[in-house]
Amino acid sequence: MDQNRIEGGAREGVGSLKEMGGKLMGDTGAEIGGRVEQLAGQAQRTAGRVMDEMRDTASNLTENYGEYADEARQTFNNASVTMSDYVRANPFVALGAAFAIGLFFGSRIR
Repeated sequence: MDQNRIEGGAREGVGSLKEMGGKLMGDTGAEIGGRVEQLAGQAQRTAGRVMDEMRDTASNLTENYGEYADEARQTFNNASVTMSDYVRANPFVALGAAFAIGLFFGSRIR
């Protein structure tokens, strides 16, 4: 639980007490001040709740999509190994392919 939720709830409670005290004593300034503190506490508590939800969402994304990232990384590594093996076995074909790709991209840049 985010610390802002706890502090906001406490601030809201203090503001509520100040507002009631101002009402009982007929002090409009204290009543308004209490209400303002109460609203500030609500805002702080809401900010804490949003932070908690953001943390939960980030955690869920990592849990749900972390395996896809690992799978993509493994696929890339496998493709890299396969490509390296092919180049070692067929260096002239790989050189010709690299030359052709270079010519293609070179003609597109101009």
